[in-house]
Amino acid sequence: MPFDSKEIARLWRNRAGQFASILEGGAEELAVMVEAESKRAMQTLIYSKPEDIGRSGRRLWVRTGALMAGEKARVKAPGVVTLTNNVSYAEPRHEANKPGRRQINPARTAHWREVIGPTIRAAQLRFYEERLQAIWRKQ
Repeated sequence: MPFDSKEIARLWRNRAGQFASILEGGAEELAVMVEAESKRAMQTLIYSKPEDIGRSGRRLWVRTGALMAGEKARVKAPGVVTLTNNVSYAEPRHEANKPGRRQINPARTAHWREVIGPTIRAAQLRFYEERLQAIWRKQ
């Protein structure tokens, strides 16, 4: 089948439309995946560790789980997912022990969003690659 300019333009329009539908349709799935990975990292870096005990033998704080409950992934645009956390201490907790920031027990350092970055990026690329391959197999 010979390709002319109109045929090539039609093919690219179709593929661009298919890719746009993948971005739009996959954003919610991607948000669920990002939120789950963030909470998994929080569980490992924060919640799996026992609370600190003071000299009197009492816990220094009561663990509520509010930080993890507040972690939400939101679809900002097609293919763009952001993590938000409305808990008042979420940002200071994440940034603790960085230069110029509040210093806490070093064993409590938990930069969970930075930890998940490479994992999320690889998952995102796999996610879209699988969907693109499925479309191309149909053609």
